[in-house]
Amino acid sequence: MIPGGVTSVPSQRDIIRALSILDTQIKWYENSILGCSIEEWLSLKSVEDFNHWLEKKRATQDTTATMWSNLLKTKTKKSSPQDTHPNSQCH
Repeated sequence: MIPGGVTSVPSQRDIIRALSILDTQIKWYENSILGCSIEEWLSLKSVEDFNHWLEKKRATQDTTATMWSNLLKTKTKKSSPQDTHPNSQCH
């Protein structure tokens, strides 16, 4: 079974291989992008939760914390009070 479609009924071996590929991709995403499990990420329900999570990551010098901090700094610098106003696009 290869990404792009299935042309026959998948065997048990095909299904196990596909699940393995999916598991590998999930682990990569958790480690490289999120910096935690998907479950932990989804448990962040507020900005305060996120900031607390980010501080814990910074304390352990986690590289994903640096990435998220830099992303937040970039977003903060680009937005101004006028940009965040709901009617900022209406003139």
